[in-house]
Amino acid sequence: GAYAMVSPHLSVAVVGVAVATALVPPLAASGILFANGETTLGFGAALLALTNIIAIQFTNAMVLWFLGFRRLVDDDYKSSTYLTFFRRNAIALLLLVGLGIYLSINLNVSAKQQTFENNVKDAINSHFIDKGNVLTNTQFEKVGGYQTVRAVIRGENSPTSSDVQKIEAVITQDMADNFPDYLPIKLQLRYLPVKIIESDPLIQNQLDETDAAILTK
Repeated sequence: GAYAMVSPHLSVAVVGVAVATALVPPLAASGILFANGETTLGFGAALLALTNIIAIQFTNAMVLWFLGFRRLVDDDYKSSTYLTFFRRNAIALLLLVGLGIYLSINLNVSAKQQTFENNVKDAINSHFIDKGNVLTNTQFEKVGGYQTVRAVIRGENSPTSSDVQKIEAVITQDMADNFPDYLPIKLQLRYLPVKIIESDPLIQNQLDETDAAILTK
């Protein structure tokens, strides 16, 4: 957008596109989230908008500086013009670096949590793969010093406490290897029975792979 403002070869409409894609979506999302009481997610969207604003300001100043749009005073000639640029934009640069570090750490934590949740789902699915049951939904919540996993199972055979113990053992071993700093796992299964009913009451069908795929949708 800054380059378009000083270049005869580009339309200034690029500036509007930059604003529409970088600022409007996160600001609108934060407003909607705050209005619905989702404070944490709302702050996340607002932080993204703030990061984009600072990044736009800094890169805008950098583009114009390198294109020769500068206002130098006597003291500025005593040092490199590059040092002058960074000195004038030090606050924006420090804010951008700080936000970048915070967002990188936050992204790493989120990615690690997502990997953990996927491993839990894989462990549950692997256990029931030959038992005519499928995993349809999971919910993760930290309660009473445990990371509680509420999983909804659909199928023909009701899970038992033994199934829960075996799955917990697999997940616990995976956590010991890959997520040693996570809270201990506590699995809760919710079972929804599924029966196949046809016009002939004597036919007794069982779930096949197609049925299982349908149930997971």
